[in-house]
Amino acid sequence: MRNPFSLQNSRKHSLLRCEYPRKALIQPLLRVLRLGSLLGFYVLLLSGYQAFSQENLPKNLLDHRIDSVVVELATQRAILGKGAAAVRVVPASELQLPSVLTLPDLLAAIPELDIRARGIHGVQADLSVRGGGFDQVLLLLNGVDFTDAQTGHHNLNLPVRPEAIDYIEILTPSGARLYGPGAFAGAINIVTKQAKPLTGQLKALAGQYGLTDAALTLAHQAGRLGVTGFAGTTHSAGYMANTDFHRSEALVTTDIQTNLGHVSVQAGFQTKDFGANAFYTPKFPEQYESTHAIIGSLRYSGRIGLFTFDAVGGYRNHKDRFELFRHARPSWYKGDNYHSTNLYEGRLLVGARMGIAHTTLSLNARHDEILSTNLGESISRWRAIRGVSGFGYTHFASRTTISIAAQEAIQWRGFSASAGISTTQNSSFDFMSGYGADLAYLFPSNIKLYLAVNRAYRLPTFTDLYYSSATQQGNSSLKPEYSLTYEMGAQYTAGRLSANLSGYYRQGRDIIDWALTSPTSNLWRASNRAEVDAYGVEVAGSYYPDLRWVKSLQASYSYMQISSPNTSPAASYTLDKPDHQANIQLTTPAIYGFAAVLAGHYCHRRGHYVDFTSGATREYPHALSIDLRLSYTYRWITLFGQAENLLNAKRIDFGNIPLPGRWVSGGLECRFGE
Repeated sequence: MRNPFSLQNSRKHSLLRCEYPRKALIQPLLRVLRLGSLLGFYVLLLSGYQAFSQENLPKNLLDHRIDSVVVELATQRAILGKGAAAVRVVPASELQLPSVLTLPDLLAAIPELDIRARGIHGVQADLSVRGGGFDQVLLLLNGVDFTDAQTGHHNLNLPVRPEAIDYIEILTPSGARLYGPGAFAGAINIVTKQAKPLTGQLKALAGQYGLTDAALTLAHQAGRLGVTGFAGTTHSAGYMANTDFHRSEALVTTDIQTNLGHVSVQAGFQTKDFGANAFYTPKFPEQYESTHAIIGSLRYSGRIGLFTFDAVGGYRNHKDRFELFRHARPSWYKGDNYHSTNLYEGRLLVGARMGIAHTTLSLNARHDEILSTNLGESISRWRAIRGVSGFGYTHFASRTTISIAAQEAIQWRGFSASAGISTTQNSSFDFMSGYGADLAYLFPSNIKLYLAVNRAYRLPTFTDLYYSSATQQGNSSLKPEYSLTYEMGAQYTAGRLSANLSGYYRQGRDIIDWALTSPTSNLWRASNRAEVDAYGVEVAGSYYPDLRWVKSLQASYSYMQISSPNTSPAASYTLDKPDHQANIQLTTPAIYGFAAVLAGHYCHRRGHYVDFTSGATREYPHALSIDLRLSYTYRWITLFGQAENLLNAKRIDFGNIPLPGRWVSGGLECRFGE
């Protein structure tokens, strides 16, 4: 049966990967050039366009763009960006690690985050913040919420590559006040690069295990209009049986400055096809999955007198096809699982500043719906699946969430404080409420101390509520989760040095997790665990010395512990978190064109898993991974070679799914207009 969500038939595609290895570097480059030709036409078409004025505007024109969870209006940025604990900004320049090809690769270097991978290079990865679950994170792209209501496994299915990212904002307290019920453990906002006068970058890479990667970036700013386009494709034959993958993605962002305010538009898509060896159960190693995501948003910000406005409308469609048997299928197999989710959202923030005080009101509306062969309530007539004959969607579910929030912030000299409340009504659940407050003081020595407390909540996903299989059972009686998070910390930035130190304690109640129904059972059931508490410490720093052999040095460390009345290995996701994580990165300056990046990552994950082969209960191994990148740059061309996991360390994020050992690759980058 042809995969309707894939660009090619999965079985035919896997054969092509092995038949033509000599074309490994050329084929993805041609694919990305085909994608890029559309972006290039769109960008270059606007190269002479002076939309609203013939005058040359300041270089920082697009700084007015609404591109962050701390809304880019000056007043709103003052609340969160200069407030107590709300936001930590991580520039992409601090995350340029060797072998970074995808968004999950990039996020893995941030100490507050845990990227738990099935497979390599973002094939399937779960994102969590400070010991929270992968469903407890609010994920935004340029300030627009694209969090997946089906499952957090799909949250990182966004059409954004590392080359496109300018910086990442981390909202570490449980900041649900202004952005609805999704930011249970925190929020991540990915901010893409702004347009400049005509610039571009082309990258091509090839390596072991049939790895190929190609990416194209084009950008142009003409008067009051800026357009940036990104496109890329990545492919591998796999590091072990049935771990091959292919992904393609593209994103276009447009910013327009008018006399009435600022308008920003973004649109993109991503497709992924991959072998999923033991991803969801080790009993069936021939699993296969294909996903397809489309996103789009329109945003307006402006000012009328004392009032500022930020209005957002967004849409996301995500399709997923899962095959338990990629090739030969037994007679008892009922068929593949298909899911199609739609997200429609709108948000309005209104702010007003009077003296040292700033008041913000927000209204968030979100509608999620899913058509599925497994998730939701049964429907009387099945709905057709595009590209599939004789088979259709048999289940449907939907829900609407409306949230209202208010926040008051003050700033006076070095002091800043804010407090707010939020309330949410969902069509399937009762009223929920949250609140929070924070206090900070910035000393003349550039040291900021802060305190914060936040109460947050999140809704069960459609998978939590409805999923049913021989080994897993959802629970339609699940309740929302609640948390109360306390945080204190210090930040320092001056000259060549910046540092962050923070400690936190989160009390979680009615936490949703999948656990075995009994020690001898094979059935995992979703339930609200009575309580799960987490506490930890994080430290991170960056230093840019004036040395011949060292350009920059970044280091981070995080320690975390989780406590729960039930600490048995029967818990699926709640307890298997890293108690120790450390990252270090050393970058050299270019000397006669030669440069190097050396990075190390250490992780010890608490918890256990049952080895499928022996039946023994095993602890997760200590994992120390060293990555190295060497490069030579001449004018606008850079040649590079890199090795991931140089020491060939054993790495396991999920039980029975080993991650690859040493992986060597190399390629070139070409830049123009910079």
